[in-house]
Amino acid sequence: MSTTPGMRRRCGSPRREEFFVRGLAAGFRGGFLVAECLLVPQIENSLRWVLHNLGAIPGSNDDEGIEEDWPLHRCLSQEKVQEFLGADLIFELRSLLIEKGGPNLRNLLAHGLLDAPNCCSVEAFYTWWLVLKMTPATSRDILEVAEAPTDTDNAPGTAVDL
Repeated sequence: MSTTPGMRRRCGSPRREEFFVRGLAAGFRGGFLVAECLLVPQIENSLRWVLHNLGAIPGSNDDEGIEEDWPLHRCLSQEKVQEFLGADLIFELRSLLIEKGGPNLRNLLAHGLLDAPNCCSVEAFYTWWLVLKMTPATSRDILEVAEAPTDTDNAPGTAVDL
């Protein structure tokens, strides 16, 4: 499968394109274990990419001067992301991925605690569907905000074998 520049923009950072293509394709085939393992970590990175393209710096320096990227909960709490995605989508992402009262998929996956049956749960399917739903909206909205394409928009290696 080959992707177009529009597909790269839709997925956030062009360097993450293959994760989205393979994760979404796996979900279409019913492979939600693979889909969750590929897509859930990319949600966090994509929100940092959105923040960057909206003019924010999605990171900070700690007391020792070490630069750290913002984690998902901090990205979701930023006003620019809330305005961009809307309150409903922010609620869904928080509920599915990081709230202890919900499935907590991001934290369980990141710490190796998510078992295979939970990757095939209704919540996992819904998370995959949200990524599918968010992908085109992010592309359209970010492209309106971004002043110009970056050098990485024309990066080599746009063909993806599934």
